[in-house]
Amino acid sequence: MVDPDEWNLSGMMEKDRDRAARLLDPPSGEELIATVGAEAMEAAMEGRSSWGWQEGHVVAGCGRAIGWFPLCRDTFDALFNGRSGYRAQYYLSCHEGVDFNATLLSILLKPLRIACTNAPGNWPGFLQHSFEGPHSKIWVFGDGGPFCDAPRDQFAPKRWATESPASLALRAPLPDSPAIEVKGTWVSQSDQQYRQDEMKADRHCTLSRTGFV
Repeated sequence: MVDPDEWNLSGMMEKDRDRAARLLDPPSGEELIATVGAEAMEAAMEGRSSWGWQEGHVVAGCGRAIGWFPLCRDTFDALFNGRSGYRAQYYLSCHEGVDFNATLLSILLKPLRIACTNAPGNWPGFLQHSFEGPHSKIWVFGDGGPFCDAPRDQFAPKRWATESPASLALRAPLPDSPAIEVKGTWVSQSDQQYRQDEMKADRHCTLSRTGFV
């Protein structure tokens, strides 16, 4: 976990002491991954998850799978805003962030397969192939939207506050309907080989340095 002195939630303490206390005393990273996996599996089994296919623009001639799972509010909050969660692992180091992303993806592959079971034709295979690719990643459903909606001056991990004082990283998103998004790896439509968006090749470094991509 990130040192609580580094994971500065003093602004949140003034507004919502209970929430700040939860984020400073979260479950371990391993426990958090297991909880996210269990909630995603439940959502998939109950038909509350969904999938889509995104055509590439920057990555021309490619497409990728996108999956969504709703999470409980406290689980989502700990995952993206707690000092043991997804962004916290990148705060610790690029390596730990990449490992956390990979471990979480491995837990989500089974609920993703279930979510895509009812896709027509050959879609289940295409979707699974994309999700299993080397550049797949987890993020907040809605990308920057939930960050824009979160209040200012409540979340200020020290390095990020120094590196990017005006960044959306200095927000603790907690939307009314919290959900996780799984973005699969880009797949070439011509030969089904994996491709990387070169503009996101240093995503792990950017996320480690600034807390937002």
